[in-house]
Amino acid sequence: MFAAIFRNKPSSASVYKVSSPLRCRDRFHSYRHSAYFSLFLQLLTTSYSTSTYTNRKVSTHSSIMTNSTSEGPDKPHIVVIGGCLGGHAFIDSFTKFACASMKPLDMPRITVIESRRGIMSPIAIPRAIVDPGFAKVTFESPGSFSEDVQNHVEFIEGMVTHMTDKEVTVDYLSNTIKLSFDYCVISTGRKRQEFIMPPVRTKAEYVDFLNSYVERFRMANNIVIIGGGAVGCETAAEAKYHYPEKTVTLIHSRETLPPEPVNDEFRQKVLEALKIVGVDVQLNTRAKLEKDGVVMTTDGRQIPSDFTLWCTSRGECNTKYMDAVVFKTSLGPAGEVKINRNMSIVGYRNIFAIGDVNDFPVIKTAGGARIQAETAAINMLKMMEAERTGATPVLKELEPWGTHIAMLIGQKMGIFQTQNTVSQDYASAAELFGDDMATERMFSSIRVKSTSKKEKERQIVDVDTAVKVLTIQ
Repeated sequence: MFAAIFRNKPSSASVYKVSSPLRCRDRFHSYRHSAYFSLFLQLLTTSYSTSTYTNRKVSTHSSIMTNSTSEGPDKPHIVVIGGCLGGHAFIDSFTKFACASMKPLDMPRITVIESRRGIMSPIAIPRAIVDPGFAKVTFESPGSFSEDVQNHVEFIEGMVTHMTDKEVTVDYLSNTIKLSFDYCVISTGRKRQEFIMPPVRTKAEYVDFLNSYVERFRMANNIVIIGGGAVGCETAAEAKYHYPEKTVTLIHSRETLPPEPVNDEFRQKVLEALKIVGVDVQLNTRAKLEKDGVVMTTDGRQIPSDFTLWCTSRGECNTKYMDAVVFKTSLGPAGEVKINRNMSIVGYRNIFAIGDVNDFPVIKTAGGARIQAETAAINMLKMMEAERTGATPVLKELEPWGTHIAMLIGQKMGIFQTQNTVSQDYASAAELFGDDMATERMFSSIRVKSTSKKEKERQIVDVDTAVKVLTIQ
């Protein structure tokens, strides 16, 4: 195949596999199956239901494979559009379960189409654009991916420009190719501000891009954040925490914040925490324009601003590449993909949509995307098995899990809502977010080696070395 020409050359080509040779080892994964997470640990990291596939009898077949063993005309081809958190969670779950249940020669081809060479932690962006040096631990390159992903997944650094129910058209560099698929996973999210989803390819570009925001925060005396959603609130608090001497103003057009579907008690605690940190919160205020160091509001006020960060959401989904005729009944008014409870999209049993891009009625969170990705992986494997055996697959279905949301205000204070119960404390925040806004926890949940963890281990070694030197002296 065309893509095979470029394998194992990630430094110079836009189609690559991370490592070779391949080995699909016989193993039985005993994954934890926990109850609902009391303070969001489950939604962020714990498998929603892994026992469905890992409790199967595992093949005793074992061999070392070459790259060609995951290719061939008879092998199912899975195309994953979007390799950020949801897409990566899918390939992690699928390869994990498949390696525990399939013979190596039965492994399907898996192709991920993603413009970035690596994976970022979107939940850590509010700190990454404020805290010098933090951005580098929120992005991991392909060498940090799990062995299963490195051995069995091919990555194309490009963008899908058109999709039908049978193939995708991909633009990358100066090339355009068409890829047919047997199964497809859509994980392209929603339209976000550039600082949330940076338009970059490599980790170096990512760090440089976010550090440009760090510098703007550092240079400004008057900072204005527009938009009181979760990102706006956390960013305003991070800015004030790092620069207590600066004036940080948060402008929100509604009478309460955040606008996510949470109860009044949660909103009140967020507002109180922002004020305790020292953020000047301006509710019922709509920004009209920014000019000459001033943000002008619709009611005529002028708010000084050396740096203004717009955190308002446009709400549209990144699905314009989906053929409007083919997917006429599968798309909603804002471009959201309509799905069934088994994560397949309406009208097509072999195409799945996960994360922010679909219309599953829950608050969009990283943990929720991971649960949906795992469900899609389990169901796809069941469908493949049914095709081999002729049986009718019994697919797993997800039920909406109600309100689960956590916000970190100023690095220390965590505010949580589980269903209708709201809590606020430091200990739970420390447990959930750690000192890196849950970056290491998120990466670990999809088996990506975390730079954050490596940095901590290096610091521990440095401290131990220093102690030994002092002892000797």
